[in-house]
Amino acid sequence: MSEVRYKVSFGSARRRPTCNGTPLGKSPTKAEASAYEAQSRPQRPVSRIARQLALAHYVERQVEAGVIKDYAEAARILGMSRGRMAQVMNLRYLPIDVQEGVLTGELNASERSLRRTPTDADQSILTGPRKL
Repeated sequence: MSEVRYKVSFGSARRRPTCNGTPLGKSPTKAEASAYEAQSRPQRPVSRIARQLALAHYVERQVEAGVIKDYAEAARILGMSRGRMAQVMNLRYLPIDVQEGVLTGELNASERSLRRTPTDADQSILTGPRKL
């Protein structure tokens, strides 16, 4: 017969009942109320391409700092192939305004469409008309 043990600790201090982090009977301050409103607003989920671009910049910083030896080691750590790691790292070569649009959520494009070499027509769609 096996033995099961549980570790249980009983705190001596009682917690006061709260509502959204504010003790009951006390009205929240304006800062607390605005912080609660900001948290309760629905936020759009971060796109996959934005996460991949952020990952590319993070891996680059780790390699430059010497934490990770090279991109092959980063691929092993992250559990992806070296080819996929190369695709992710190539996202760093997108124009800065396109990267900014992706990271802020203003530009909603697939990774595949961003990966191909943009023509002048494609570039104007992504960044607006060229100003000479």
